[in-house]
Amino acid sequence: MIAGLIVTAALSLGAVSVTLQLHPLAPFAAFALGIAVLAIGPRVRWSLSERDRDLATRAAVAFAVLAAVGDRHLLVASRAVAPDDVLAAIVVIGALVLPAGPRWRAAGAGVAVAAYVAVAATLIVARPYESDAVAAAHGAAELLLEGRHPYADFDLVEQLARFGLPPEYATPLEDGTRLRSLDYPALAFLVPAPFVAAGLTDVRILYLAELLGLFALVTLSAAPRSRGVVLAVCLGNLVVLDQHVAAGVDPLWAVLLVGAFLAREHRWSAILLGLAVATRQTAWLVAPFLIALERRQINADLRDHWVHRPPGIQDDETGDRGGAPDRVAG
Repeated sequence: MIAGLIVTAALSLGAVSVTLQLHPLAPFAAFALGIAVLAIGPRVRWSLSERDRDLATRAAVAFAVLAAVGDRHLLVASRAVAPDDVLAAIVVIGALVLPAGPRWRAAGAGVAVAAYVAVAATLIVARPYESDAVAAAHGAAELLLEGRHPYADFDLVEQLARFGLPPEYATPLEDGTRLRSLDYPALAFLVPAPFVAAGLTDVRILYLAELLGLFALVTLSAAPRSRGVVLAVCLGNLVVLDQHVAAGVDPLWAVLLVGAFLAREHRWSAILLGLAVATRQTAWLVAPFLIALERRQINADLRDHWVHRPPGIQDDETGDRGGAPDRVAG
């Protein structure tokens, strides 16, 4: 857990160094530190008492919220005290004075998430689209709603111009021209299309909802004593905030992949994995590893099944005569 916090802090330091346009080596040094801790951290024994663990968790959540608010101030300045400033102050005070207990922890976590939402809302309202990814998804969804072909009729440079972005935001090609076609899988625009049809003018609001869903999945899947630290890692990762909220890169593929991993004991895990692959190419890189993990588990189940109950040996309780285990049966 401590290693995870250090990794998050290192990655966030790299994001801030990019925003402040510090020395080019600064973000690389931060990322290198994060990778090093990620590799070494699990091998180190971290021993904390229950009281120290609670204090460290509260401090981590408070620091994560302060980091998010600070990052927002770097991107969007405010002349007066903003709502996220007030909520951040409440989080810090709560971390100091709230008594122990699950209800108080839940209340503190709720305020921390509210502060994060206020930060994200400020970024969405105050900053226009800043990436070709969000412009492409929004533009393709509108083409679909107009009855036009989202791939054949799509022109990325035109879509960038519609949202006030220069053509330099399009990916440069080897011949010196810019990418003009839509190169994202279909769910990248099929998912936001109904919301755009309902009047949504900024799809980053949808991306924020997906991001909160991802945080909920990751946090609730952790052990109860570790959920505070996991929440701090989620809220304090400024790379995630800058990429998926400020810049507008769709995180749905990550939500679906996490769901597929958590549901790997169920058959519909494959459906979630397929949807992730149909959302963004990043999932293509992760999918083989998830499939290999499931394949390994299936092989282990088969090995245990045949070793402990060879074919032809009748099960005293079910009357079944040695066959494939339920999880791998047709």
